[in-house]
Amino acid sequence: MDISPLEKRMSGRPGDADALSDVLDSVRLRSLGASRHEFTAPWGIRIPGQDDAPTDPGAPHNGTSGGFYAITSGACVLEVDNRPRPAPLREGDIVVMIQEQGHQVRDGLTSAVKPLGQLHPEQNIRTGVTVAHGGGGAMTTFIAGGFRFEDWEYNRLFCALPPFIHIPGTDSETVRWLEYTLQFVGRETTAFQPGTQSLLNKISHIVFVQAIRAHVAKLPANSNSWLTSLLDPDIGLAISTIHGRPEHPWTVASLADAVTMSRSAFSAKFTSLVGEPPLHYLSRVRLDRAATILENGRSNVKQVALCVGYESEASFSKAFKRVYGVAPGLYRKQVSAQRRRTESVLEVAAPADISGIVHADRSQASSLRTLCHH
Repeated sequence: MDISPLEKRMSGRPGDADALSDVLDSVRLRSLGASRHEFTAPWGIRIPGQDDAPTDPGAPHNGTSGGFYAITSGACVLEVDNRPRPAPLREGDIVVMIQEQGHQVRDGLTSAVKPLGQLHPEQNIRTGVTVAHGGGGAMTTFIAGGFRFEDWEYNRLFCALPPFIHIPGTDSETVRWLEYTLQFVGRETTAFQPGTQSLLNKISHIVFVQAIRAHVAKLPANSNSWLTSLLDPDIGLAISTIHGRPEHPWTVASLADAVTMSRSAFSAKFTSLVGEPPLHYLSRVRLDRAATILENGRSNVKQVALCVGYESEASFSKAFKRVYGVAPGLYRKQVSAQRRRTESVLEVAAPADISGIVHADRSQASSLRTLCHH
């Protein structure tokens, strides 16, 4: 059985290989749907980015949206704003858009582009109808999906990722899962069956995770990316330990003991690779876990505080507001209202109109930019 570079680099001690899984599990991602597209030349679509979008001043500033394109036949070109060269895409390729940059996809560099939201606005995203468009020439088919990162501003993973990840269909490390996934998605979107949308929503999550795995596996050993800390036997284990028990009263000394390092050596290495001291990272993980509980559970604020390792409701509320900008209770109300707004948009949006859904659910990313520079 072939062993990937990622597995080789993370196979030092039991638990090391879980560091990436723990970080990926912490990502709060919600699918915005997926649909099949059949476009004939000439064709071109434009998807606006964060800078193009109207801002909803009433929305909590804790999310942004991304998406993916999986090319199932034919070829096209991806052009991302502020990127000097277009990326040619061929059958079997997949592109995952991480940062909300404007971009366009078309069959050739001379073809005119049309805003994606103008295609078939009468269709409903939950019906699974294939979107057809173009001038009647050579056909390109692809699956397009959207998702929302609900912890965009606070999850350090996003600071370490490029605006988009392109995985060629010829990539021997990913071609097997990609081939099977695309075949499955193609069948599901062509012959829509009860439960198809639920499956497509889960596939959006799988595509995102696989793209991150592929990106991390190709990072050079001397990369200064925060993601390389997940590949380090000592720091990767420490990160996995923190994610596994964030409520534990960890100290720098106890974390150092967990990875059999001296306190000073561990603290210096962790800070160098991760970009912040161990206890700062622990606090970030605790608050992220608290936000997840607040979004999805009914525990009161005091219960949430104890669940993630804070000794008092007051200290938890102060720390939470410092990072998220609002008190825990108000955060829960804002997220609930925003989700209801998104669901109402999904009920009437077209499969092609992923950009419309993104705009209806978009928030500013100023806190992310601040985080990435500290």
